[in-house]
Amino acid sequence: MVINTDIRSIAAHRDAKTQDVNLRRAQERLSSGVRLNSAADDAAGMAIATKMQAQSRGLDRAELNIGEGINFLTVADGTASVICDKLNRVRELAVYALNDTQTDEDREIIDTEVQFLFDGTDDAAMNYTYNTIPVAGPQNNDENFWIQVGANAMHGLMIELYEMTSRALFNDPPGPDYPPGTSIDAGRPRVLDIAQATEALEKTDAALDYVNGKRAYYGALMNTLQHLESFNRIGSLNLQDAASRIYDADMAKEVMNQSKSMVMMNASLAMISQAHQDKQRVMSLLGMQ
Repeated sequence: MVINTDIRSIAAHRDAKTQDVNLRRAQERLSSGVRLNSAADDAAGMAIATKMQAQSRGLDRAELNIGEGINFLTVADGTASVICDKLNRVRELAVYALNDTQTDEDREIIDTEVQFLFDGTDDAAMNYTYNTIPVAGPQNNDENFWIQVGANAMHGLMIELYEMTSRALFNDPPGPDYPPGTSIDAGRPRVLDIAQATEALEKTDAALDYVNGKRAYYGALMNTLQHLESFNRIGSLNLQDAASRIYDADMAKEVMNQSKSMVMMNASLAMISQAHQDKQRVMSLLGMQ
């Protein structure tokens, strides 16, 4: 029996400190619900989980971006639909004016309605907006709009907008390739006689083909964005699940670790107490007690 270096007491003290660290770690995980409360808990795991969380949050934001893009395209398609309805009425009136049962006075009345309809198409093209952005106005010539659909740079979709004013609809061919300074109402057909009504019918058919083509483009983009929205939702869910396996605490396991550490600490403290009793025996032998 030695007293200068009490190996049993030192070992018990070391074990008690170890179990105290383990107990505090288990309690910290139980109180926070996460396994990685600091980088020291798992340096590599912390880096991986944080990167996954960043990607997941990026996908969540991109999903909202896609929703805004769909809304944007819905407004653009709705504007084109209004213009298409008015052009269909113009076509109907052009067919009406082609009938020789109409007098010149009748055709003037028909032409008046036609011009009012063109005023309506230009008003829709100039004033229908999404968040102050005109969706069919002349200021959108050669403009593209970027929709960020992913969590990383350069992962997006470009949306092209098309002018649908009279000068674009009745250009030859329809489109924004008109000379600079061209009036908004340039190219509007009239129906004051048979020749004009025939020309109006042909131009209106070309304008309808132009508008319907752009509506098909908008519809295809909306379908694409809806698929991307679903993809982002699934991707974010999978990333959150993967990060959770690294980052979150297994509560059942941590309760077990806490119980184990408490038992081991009590055992270590009991051994320290036992070592102290051995010293008392030595002192008794020496007649000090």
